[in-house]
Amino acid sequence: MINIFLLLVITSYPYNSYGYERNFSLSSVASFPSLIDELKNRWFFCEKSLNSTQCDYNDVKQCETVTLPDRNEALNLAVGRANTEAVYFLVNTTKADINSTMGEYNETPLIVCAYYGTEEHRKIADFLISHGANINAIASPPTDTALITAIWKYNIEFAKLLLKKRADPSITASGKKMAMYVNTQFKKNRTKLFHIYLTAAPLLNKIPSGCMMLGIYVHKNHLI
Repeated sequence: MINIFLLLVITSYPYNSYGYERNFSLSSVASFPSLIDELKNRWFFCEKSLNSTQCDYNDVKQCETVTLPDRNEALNLAVGRANTEAVYFLVNTTKADINSTMGEYNETPLIVCAYYGTEEHRKIADFLISHGANINAIASPPTDTALITAIWKYNIEFAKLLLKKRADPSITASGKKMAMYVNTQFKKNRTKLFHIYLTAAPLLNKIPSGCMMLGIYVHKNHLI
């Protein structure tokens, strides 16, 4: 009889955490592909809790004050670790803000992708852009835009992707930053980047102001 009573109590409150310490954080598991199920379980628990009248008050409060505000940080961390499945889940299911800024330099997820520039990060970047990521978003120096970040890190294929998606090379947070990075990379003999820079998109019909080394290179090779 006691067992039947306990069963009725449990089934009457399906979204109660029953007194144990539940972790409501998404960002603490978003970096790890092996914890994707835990990430999803935490979100779905809160989703059910917030839509039920039978849930524990403390669970609901934690979902509102911890889980929901934590979505953007979780996305930023998932992007950094190239945890693609988590990125898709956080954007498509939790509706994390793909243009949210995080960290000391207020970087967007797309700028984080540009910093790493791997093939998987390019895949994530393409997904973010297709879902409305601002390709020309400006972070705080020394990061600036995703394009400047890609050039700074010499992530050629990533820079090429951004230019094909019509990133604006004239936008910087500090005016001369693009010229500085372009000239620095040119001095390192990284001319492949400049061929991409000059030919990847129709809007690139002028040299960014201050790019003296690139200007000489373009003039000598009759590129524009």
